[in-house]
Amino acid sequence: MTEDAKALTADYDEVRDITIIGAGPVGLAAAFWAGMREASSRIIDSLPEIGGQLTTLYPEKWVFDVVGHPRILAKDLVEQLREQALEQFDVPVHLETTAETISWEDGLVVLHTERGKLRSRTVIIAGGRDYDPEELEFIAANGMLLVSAQELARDLTKAAEKIGARLAGHKVHVSFDIDVLDPAFAPGTEIPSAGGLSTRQALDLVRTATEGATLVGLDIVEVSPPFDSGDITTFAALKMIFEVWGMSWNARHSAQHVSERHGKR
Repeated sequence: MTEDAKALTADYDEVRDITIIGAGPVGLAAAFWAGMREASSRIIDSLPEIGGQLTTLYPEKWVFDVVGHPRILAKDLVEQLREQALEQFDVPVHLETTAETISWEDGLVVLHTERGKLRSRTVIIAGGRDYDPEELEFIAANGMLLVSAQELARDLTKAAEKIGARLAGHKVHVSFDIDVLDPAFAPGTEIPSAGGLSTRQALDLVRTATEGATLVGLDIVEVSPPFDSGDITTFAALKMIFEVWGMSWNARHSAQHVSERHGKR
């Protein structure tokens, strides 16, 4: 984890594959998977410490929904994520730094903060269906690609290809919010919203949209087992994880096979 003031200042001159807004557990996990796929990342957070709510609200609380841990203290989870992601991949973390606006310069996403500009590569929102007017204004003003659930339902292949054209040739981290699925397929979330995608549509969307990109990571958020019915939300999340895992594995091994064939000529 880069904390040196000079190194953090120098990071404002770097172009990263991914800028992660939020140093909570999801942001830390995203940085880990980025590092595993050899994508460069940075994290920014307005708080003075990493860990988000785990640190600020309940560091002594037991957490029971982390895979591989029957239970773990919130503060211990944060520390292990720090070691696994930030220390292992030397990720710059800009604390007490607030994202104010986003702009585009020469094909790069520029995140404007009170401390300076941070440049990375792609921002896409796909599958949204409930927006405040201010959110739509922000999306339009900052050149972000918005593909609504209605557009996806009308012609999934065309919409996925539209996203794929923006992602082609880039390293991509997929952040998947489970409530993009219709409550019939994912009731186990805190804010269910009708009119979403089916599990099959979501799987096809991710597969088609990332065909021309390099998948470097995945995180899934908003799965809430206490609200689930028969574990169908959990199964949907697991299916997405396994599918993306398989796509990533297949892409790497296909490229390796092509390289080996050319090497034998």
